[in-house]
Order: sequence, then C-alpha cells, then structure tokens
Amino acid sequence: MLTFVHYPTAEGANTETGERFVDNVVAEGPIPVMVRDALLAVRKNMTRRSVVRGAGRADIWQYPEAALREAIVNALVHRDLSPAARGTQVQVEMYPDRLTVRNPGGLFGPVTEERLGEEGVSSARNASLLRLLEDVPWPGVSTAFARTAAPGSGR
Repeated sequence: MLTFVHYPTAEGANTETGERFVDNVVAEGPIPVMVRDALLAVRKNMTRRSVVRGAGRADIWQYPEAALREAIVNALVHRDLSPAARGTQVQVEMYPDRLTVRNPGGLFGPVTEERLGEEGVSSARNASLLRLLEDVPWPGVSTAFARTAAPGSGR
C-alpha cells in the first residue's frame, strides 16, 4: 500500500483552522498501479508555472516527473517486506515547501546517507522483485517505454 497526503502547512495540519490535509489518497494493488496512482495524486496537487518561450508556452511543474517516478518506484521496490515491517506503507507527503517519500526499512546494505549518489554504491533489498519489475509493462505506456522507465534501468 502507498499513501499520499498533501498537508496545508510546512508543519502538517493547520492547527489554527483545524484543516488536517488538502488531499489524501490510498493506492493499492500491483506496484505499477500504485506508481501510476501516486503520480496522478502528486501531479493533481503540485503547482505549475507557465513560461513563454519564443512564440509558445512551456509548463514547468513544481517537481520533475522523472524524479518523482524514480523516488516512488524506488520506495516501493526497496521497501522492507519482513514481518517486522508488515503493514507499514510507503508514504508520499506533500507540504507547501517540500515533498517527502518514505519507505519502511530505510537504506540497505552498503548504502548510507554519506554514500548516496556515489558511483558504484548500490544495493537491492528485494533483488528478485527488482528483476521482475524490469519486464513489467507500466499502465498506460508502451512496452518499449516501460523497459526504459523500469526501476533499476537508470532512466
């Protein structure tokens, strides 16, 4: 399961007005469906700027879709599925000033906060799941795109 919550303030709920959240979505099912539903929820809630370029206009989203997809896919694929973590969902939290993606289990193996992004530092908590998802078609995209957008593909 994945939950998405859009909070009204940088601290979360608005204690002055009692507003707990702006939007709240639960995504369940196969990983490709949860990714699709999470991306739809984030896109529905993020801001967009329009910039005039030449004779046309370009929309610039608050968060790049490729980065969002990568963060959400990685959180789902690399979550801890052990008995100790059962029932803990991946959480996507949107605040006015940031987006947070949390997964049960945290970093794994040789990967530490200090080594994030370092060349050659990689670990897969669920290597079998990762291999399976590399060939799974993503809802609403062609098979060729699904292979390039699959987790671990680096794209």
